Amino acid sequence: RDVAADRETQAKQNARAAAIAYRNLGAIAGLRDPKRALDAYTKSVENDPDDLESLLWVGSLQLKRGNLPEAESRLKRVIKLAASESQAWFIYWARIGIGDVLVAQGNLPEALKAYRDGLAIRERLAQADPGNAGWQRDLSVSYAKIGTLSRKTGERANALKALGEGQTIMAHLTQVSPDNAQWQQDLIWFNKEISELNRSSARSNRRASSRR
Repeated sequence: RDVAADRETQAKQNARAAAIAYRNLGAIAGLRDPKRALDAYTKSVENDPDDLESLLWVGSLQLKRGNLPEAESRLKRVIKLAASESQAWFIYWARIGIGDVLVAQGNLPEALKAYRDGLAIRERLAQADPGNAGWQRDLSVSYAKIGTLSRKTGERANALKALGEGQTIMAHLTQVSPDNAQWQQDLIWFNKEISELNRSSARSNRRASSRR
């Protein structure tokens, strides 16, 4: 019995080691080779079904490939497994991913709920550590998702409010780190979306006035 238990422990340790190796391979392949990255992260999950990072990446990459059922399944498992506050980051991105799945399925009300659930998590974390620039940037992602979806559903006031919140965050971050090219692009995106939304609202108001 002792020998069997020892072998079982070794097998589990070896599986975890293999999972880590495949996860590292997935990270190296990254977005430059999504197919290889997906294969590596999938292998990682096969060796360690509870590997949150690999599950999240499999869900994200399957979403990009249009495999919505598989993406949803992996992301929901992340939410099921991530129970502690230290794992809230994984729950946040899984909620955002599920929102994207629901948008692709045409279920916009539930997608908006998923985005708002993610926003609540990120707001809590960002408030707990306001100096964490990465968490602030993640918070802007939630506002971008909510703003874009609200615009699509015709809720212009909500869209403008959400996009404005995201714009404020990115304006601050770009002031703190003016050399961060990604954050500069994020701010340009928010500025563009808000400008287009304002122009669209102005056109609608002019049409309404002409009909009267």
